[in-house]
Amino acid sequence: MLLRLIDAMRTYDTVFLLTRGGPNLSTDLTSIYLQRINFQFFNLGYGAALSWIFVLLLAVVVGLYVRWSGFLKMMSTPGAR
Repeated sequence: MLLRLIDAMRTYDTVFLLTRGGPNLSTDLTSIYLQRINFQFFNLGYGAALSWIFVLLLAVVVGLYVRWSGFLKMMSTPGAR
């Protein structure tokens, strides 16, 4: 599930090549929105800030998943490997 979430967050090329955001931005993803802000509107400060927020949000989700799944507890137990 975690790998699929990360893969979905970095999906850009397939949607951009097929629809370019779709009719009336109906297939607009976060990565396509960031590309539009940075390179079509040339609002690089806002785009960079949104990119950092996107990365930090993904890091928080990954951290919560690792904590919730008990992976750290399993790895700290002797003989678990």
